[in-house]
Amino acid sequence: MGYVPGRYAAIDIGTVTCRMLVADVAADGVVDELAKEYAITNLGEGVDATGVLSQAAMGRVLAAVDRYVAVRDALAEPGRPVAT
Repeated sequence: MGYVPGRYAAIDIGTVTCRMLVADVAADGVVDELAKEYAITNLGEGVDATGVLSQAAMGRVLAAVDRYVAVRDALAEPGRPVAT
C-alpha cells in the first residue's frame, strides 16, 4: 500500500479528551510527529443526567481546539490541505 507523503494534522474530540497530532508522513509510511497534544475537557460531563452537552464543557473543547488550530496553522504548509 502506498502512502501520499506530506504534512497532516488531525484533531480528535472525544467524550473525555481532545487530542491533536501534526505529522509528516513519508512515501514509505514512516510518520514523524511534529506536535502532539491532549487535554482533558470532559465534554460528556453531566450528559447522562441532562441529555445535552453543557455550555461549560463545550467551552473547554472550543478552547482546546483553538489552541490546536494555532499549532496546526504554525506548522502547516501553505496551500496544502489539512484534515481536521
